[in-house]
Amino acid sequence: MVKLTDIVDRIEGARVTGPGDTEVAGITVDSREVEQGCMFVARMGARFDGNSFIPEAVRRGAAAVMTSRSESVDIPHVIVPDTGLALGPASSTVYGDPTRALNLTGITGTNGKTTVAYILESIIRSCGFSPGVMGTVSYRYAGNEVQARLTTAEACHIHRMARRMLDAGVTHLVMEVSSHALDLHRVDACSFNGAVYTNLSQDHLDYHGDMESYGKSKVRLFSEHLKEVPGAWAVINADDEWAGRMAQAAPGPVYTYSTESAKADIHARRFRIGRDGISADIRTPRGPVEIRSRLWGKHNLENILAAFSAGYAAGLDLDGLVSGIESLDRVPGRLELVHDDGESAVLVDYAHTPQALSSVIDALRPLTPGRLVVVFGCGGDRDRAKRPLMGQAVAGASDIVLVTTDNPRTEDPSDIIAGILPGVESSGHAELNPDELGSARNGYHVQADRRKAIRLAVRSARKGDTVLIAGKGHEDYQILGEKKIHFDDREEVIEAVRDQKGAVV
Repeated sequence: MVKLTDIVDRIEGARVTGPGDTEVAGITVDSREVEQGCMFVARMGARFDGNSFIPEAVRRGAAAVMTSRSESVDIPHVIVPDTGLALGPASSTVYGDPTRALNLTGITGTNGKTTVAYILESIIRSCGFSPGVMGTVSYRYAGNEVQARLTTAEACHIHRMARRMLDAGVTHLVMEVSSHALDLHRVDACSFNGAVYTNLSQDHLDYHGDMESYGKSKVRLFSEHLKEVPGAWAVINADDEWAGRMAQAAPGPVYTYSTESAKADIHARRFRIGRDGISADIRTPRGPVEIRSRLWGKHNLENILAAFSAGYAAGLDLDGLVSGIESLDRVPGRLELVHDDGESAVLVDYAHTPQALSSVIDALRPLTPGRLVVVFGCGGDRDRAKRPLMGQAVAGASDIVLVTTDNPRTEDPSDIIAGILPGVESSGHAELNPDELGSARNGYHVQADRRKAIRLAVRSARKGDTVLIAGKGHEDYQILGEKKIHFDDREEVIEAVRDQKGAVV
């Protein structure tokens, strides 16, 4: 437990109203999470004013409140200029600065964060350490796993989880860091030992407005958050156009990786990519290393290089790096093979940006002797400008396209699909009826019901075809209006195959 005066000392312009020696055992921005002895932070959100939930927090036993204005309740207040900026250092203080005792690596970029995190987790374990991960799929450590609600959690949840990990014996923490998290100060007061940058392509422009603002938010991981730990390193994808700006922002050692440039510190000199996975000869400053992986596609070679470079920068053993890469056989919802009967294969992937879709389709094309069939949609209440670009990315490189829903949220699915179709039609694909999907060489079909679209794709697949179900990956839900319903693409594929084959997969 810490005193309010300890918290105030970490926050510029903060002051206490009431007894400064009041002790708090936890901190939260959600009044529903308040327990006896907890401090409630009344933050102004996009939809709600946290101050309106202070009475509920008090009823639940809050020991104190943090707010940007005085409130008429009979518990101590910590008054701060900005609750959003104060939440990180306050949370770190309450939980005893847990990230300072962990070897913390942040991973940012539009695509690849989750896969890099999984590979790095496997590497850390192979090197004899205890990894913890906070990422898009889950927060996991020491045999525990909690489903993630956000790619990067709120600051109070980050520090609370980091404390649990530290107490459970975790030595190395791997964290996916989103642009939203950087912009909203969720990783403030985290002590990063290193950071990885994968790539930048169009996404989240509904929030950031333009690519320049989006890119600058990523730069902040290097320019602002690597300063706290002396010698904190940066790993940069040398093949990305933002590489120079990321590297220039880093205050400490910079390591680059590449599949193209021999000038990079970590370079894949020779590689082979097939249906059995990836093999590569990697050049490092410490000599050549050969690796094998069961992951598919060139984009996963890039992800392997990113994780390898992070382990290298952190001083991990080369043999451990290799064994960690080779022991990982799958990443949930990332080119995850769900069905392969020797005739056709069905994979599920999280790709939901134009660049990610292009990368995944490019990975599957040389591994597909027949047709490449893609099922995808776009999220509702999100960046509308990328919808035709996604349609173009899919139709331009695949044969049969089924346009469907993703998470429509509060938008009419037909409006979302209407935004996708100009991109699909720009490729010259003609519209097909369901009965033509099995015989046509190319074309597209619209089926707004995602379950029916998946079943159509599975039913229409013929010998040599590859079916890709894109957009949701590991997610086991669909958001319709304000409701979240259970929906898992992998389960739907299995059910569709069962119906098609009349047998258990």
